[in-house]
Amino acid sequence: MEHGHGRPWRRPGAALLAATATLLLSLGLCQTSSAAPIEIVKFNAQTSSAEAGANPNLTLEMSFCKLTAGYYCSPTQFGSQLNRLKFNLPAGLIANLQGRSACPEQIFRQMTSASSCPGLSQVGTSAVRIIATGNFPYSDVGQVFNLSSSGTDPGMLGIFFNPGGGLRPVRIVATGSVQNGDQMLFTAPGLTNTILNGDGSVYMTFKLADVTLDINDDGTGLEGSKRFLRNPTACGAATFGLEAGATDNSQATAHSSYNITDCAALPFAPSLVAAAGTSGQTARNSSPPVAFTMSAPDGQASVSKVQLKLPPMLRPSSAALNAHSCRPEAYEAGSCPSSAQIGSLTVNTPSLNAPVAGPIYLVRVPGQLRMRLIAKLTGPVSIDLEGSATFDGTNTVATFDGLPDVPVTSFALALNGANNGVFAAAANLCDSQPIADSTFYGKNGSTHSTRVPISITGCGTPSVSIAQSSATVSAGYVPVVVGCSDKGASCSGTLSLVTKVGRARSSAKLRSKSLGQQKFTVAAGRKAVVMVKLPKARAKELGRKRKLKAVATAKVGGASINKNLLVKAAAKSKAKKKAKRSGKKRR
Repeated sequence: MEHGHGRPWRRPGAALLAATATLLLSLGLCQTSSAAPIEIVKFNAQTSSAEAGANPNLTLEMSFCKLTAGYYCSPTQFGSQLNRLKFNLPAGLIANLQGRSACPEQIFRQMTSASSCPGLSQVGTSAVRIIATGNFPYSDVGQVFNLSSSGTDPGMLGIFFNPGGGLRPVRIVATGSVQNGDQMLFTAPGLTNTILNGDGSVYMTFKLADVTLDINDDGTGLEGSKRFLRNPTACGAATFGLEAGATDNSQATAHSSYNITDCAALPFAPSLVAAAGTSGQTARNSSPPVAFTMSAPDGQASVSKVQLKLPPMLRPSSAALNAHSCRPEAYEAGSCPSSAQIGSLTVNTPSLNAPVAGPIYLVRVPGQLRMRLIAKLTGPVSIDLEGSATFDGTNTVATFDGLPDVPVTSFALALNGANNGVFAAAANLCDSQPIADSTFYGKNGSTHSTRVPISITGCGTPSVSIAQSSATVSAGYVPVVVGCSDKGASCSGTLSLVTKVGRARSSAKLRSKSLGQQKFTVAAGRKAVVMVKLPKARAKELGRKRKLKAVATAKVGGASINKNLLVKAAAKSKAKKKAKRSGKKRR
């Protein structure tokens, strides 16, 4: 640490910085009881780029000394002793935390050298100037690290200063929090105003004059070379906030803004994947689960609003909506029944080091044909995302508006099926290809619409059955009852009838003769009579023999079943029998 105006100092100084902190900032002050309230004399924030979605370097400058001339700050030029700093990032200016190298908090709090943290966990530097005992100014530069915690903090920053000369290092931890899903706050409480000797005794006390914090990580060595910060994707003013707190409970605030530009240049093409059904929940009138997964990764504008339109084939069930919804007063009181949890939502974003997830509640809106969809998400942060579901009798439209300005790796909406489901299949899902329509609205003003097929699961391989063992010919046709399993799509295939003819006693020498074949389609879970027309030759043979032994073969796809079937001629009428007997007598 260097001091001003060439005055010798027997030890590198100080620590100082012991103070920086917050986001990266934070540092403490010392003051007498007669000091004026704390005051932020200067606060300025600058970014290397103002382009929407860009990855800028960030420089924060702040001063707590009312210096009017020269290099020194006298005690009267300081306010009360600083003991807390809180720094607010603009909404949408987020840190890329997932997949980054981080220094464990436990190691940071005990380390005596900056090399104890992984090199790639350093995201910037911090320079400070302090006024030490005797009114001497000193300056030093420390390192800013991305920290990992065993807790649920949505990001932490550590600032490390090593004054050397046998003095104890100064370590400042700024804990992160998130408001509204996209505004990060960093708070550094309990700031010190002392530099300690190695034995723990006080080497000096100081006051913090000014701090410069630089977040200048270029992502070198990291996957994708992603910088630590990402600009908002919505154009307009982006405002930083600084709050300083003192030991006398006085507070001061300051703000600094910059304008986000070039939003239209950002691409915007979110993707959507849709699925429905499960084993036993694909047939008509069943209640299939429905799932949507949306993605709008980094490098694109963030999604502000999304609308998902389900096809008429997945229609809302009025009875289920009433059974699985919550009254508004019950929701406000926190007493919604578990039956009102109609699904779940899981959101994964690089701005958090872990996903957020939670149940979705269906809440009624009195007098309206819509309901509230409220996702109560927990994880590194807790946030309630509210949407709506509207019903017009055939279509259901789910809308989520006012989404946070963050890149989204996945936004997975899963709606229950079976006894907890709210949709009913208007037809067998395995026999169709339903389509989902979606419209996305970007933070940059762009829109993107898409139609995607809904993937149906739980269909399996359809199977057929022939239960009867005999069939009586009617008007030249053999009626065969074919059944289709209820665990898949409809059964489409061919039914063939074959008999053996010849006089040889060995069955191996008998010849196969077709009794006809017929294509068929039978709905899943149903039975149908398939009429097979007899060839004329076989019809005459049956007329003589009255019975033919046959094998019925039903083929569906690559599978087939065989069934022995006795084909009988239709019973003769009494008139025909009498005429036949009369003919024999005349002969």
